[in-house]
Amino acid sequence: MSNMLYACSMLYRTRLPLVVVFNKTDVVSHDFAQEWMEDYEAFQEALDERNEYTDGPESTAATGDGVDDFWNAVQNAANDYETDYLEDLRNRISEQKAKKGALARLG
Repeated sequence: MSNMLYACSMLYRTRLPLVVVFNKTDVVSHDFAQEWMEDYEAFQEALDERNEYTDGPESTAATGDGVDDFWNAVQNAANDYETDYLEDLRNRISEQKAKKGALARLG
């Protein structure tokens, strides 16, 4: 559970594309964790309850189910990184440089 909280925390904090593979789904459903990744309020509620944290393919090594979904999620995350994250990162870097420049002129 704490690993899932950490993964969701990284998802919301860094805004990086994130692939989380849910294993052993033949034993325990991954629905609660998928909800955390898709609904920030549900994630916050989970944090509050524990007092402590887009794709989430399920898989099971016992049958091999979900392996194709995993590779599709990896490809989607790579595409998201190229199209969304890098642009956002460049914008944040530009903002930081502008702030530093403004502070240097004041200082």
